[in-house]
Amino acid sequence: MPVKSILKLNGVSLTQQFSLEEIKKKVVWDCDNFKSSYLDGINFGFLKEFWEDTKEDFMRFFICLHIHGRLVRDLNNIFIVIVPRKMKL
Repeated sequence: MPVKSILKLNGVSLTQQFSLEEIKKKVVWDCDNFKSSYLDGINFGFLKEFWEDTKEDFMRFFICLHIHGRLVRDLNNIFIVIVPRKMKL
């Protein structure tokens, strides 16, 4: 069976860096709000709600993935932040 090849134009698109719009649309917005990639309870609804606050972190993650060809070393580390609530008077 002959090896299938792709057009040069298509091959170039495989090596281009991800755009922020592409990450937003294809990684975050195409997922169901209640799906979660891990047991930490952060689902895609949360990511959509706080996209403006987290989009730069997503971009850094995908740039690192593109440059090094692997996921960042600390991907599985979990950080817990306790945010105090304002008391109602």
